[in-house]
Amino acid sequence: MRWAFDGIALREQLGEASDWDKRFDIAEGFIAGRLADAHALSPEIAWAYRTVIASGGRTRISALASEIGRSRKHLAAKFTDAIGIGPKTLSRIVRFNRALSLSKRQDDNWAGIAADCGYADQAHLVREFRQLAGETPSGLAARI
Repeated sequence: MRWAFDGIALREQLGEASDWDKRFDIAEGFIAGRLADAHALSPEIAWAYRTVIASGGRTRISALASEIGRSRKHLAAKFTDAIGIGPKTLSRIVRFNRALSLSKRQDDNWAGIAADCGYADQAHLVREFRQLAGETPSGLAARI
């Protein structure tokens, strides 16, 4: 249950950070630290982590679970225990970061960015931004 307390501390650090670059550094450091602290990350979990990252967060969790011969619930539990967050949460963060990165290279074509990042539609992208960043994509992109 240590990871639950680590998650609470992470949330507080993210809330106290002065800008998004610092928040991303904190989140990346948290995940890297969890990986470094892992005694022996199972090959399946390491593979699932790399696959989520490489896919830009677009890999379906059920496909990951099927590939390693486990249920989604079992994969989520083992992944959370090893990494500190579940594979679905990691996928959301990866998609969010990719969308934000694309917004800096494109001219605020949020519908196109949503499609490129695997969101069902632009409204889904906006909901994710509000949940993860507390504001709209355009508002966040303008501040970064």
